[in-house]
Amino acid sequence: MCQSVRQKLQGVLTVTSPEDQRLVAQAAKVANLPSSSSSSAQGGNDPALLAGAVEREIFNQTRTEDSVECGGQSLVGNAYKRKLRQLAFNLRKNAELRARVCSGALLPADLVKMDNDAMAPKQVRWC
Repeated sequence: MCQSVRQKLQGVLTVTSPEDQRLVAQAAKVANLPSSSSSSAQGGNDPALLAGAVEREIFNQTRTEDSVECGGQSLVGNAYKRKLRQLAFNLRKNAELRARVCSGALLPADLVKMDNDAMAPKQVRWC
């Protein structure tokens, strides 16, 4: 059975390893946030709520680009799918970015506005 969009994001945003926990605490410290919690409106440290907030921001950003109206409902288009794949890939590959999102230092609205270069690990960014 296929996983939903939210389940995939939730899996990427779940902090389980000690290294991930250390990075989240470090990101929270740099942003002057308490490491155990952040804004509950943005999902805080709960992967399900955070994934929902990210998904909602992707939809809000891309719905005017190529969404399709069907029976009074907006259906997602290719821009939504591209942005979702881009975010999932970069969050999976960049532990620091994932930690900033999970700690609340980087809000879903700001994450969705980032381009590939901004989401890339420091080692692979262009000058």
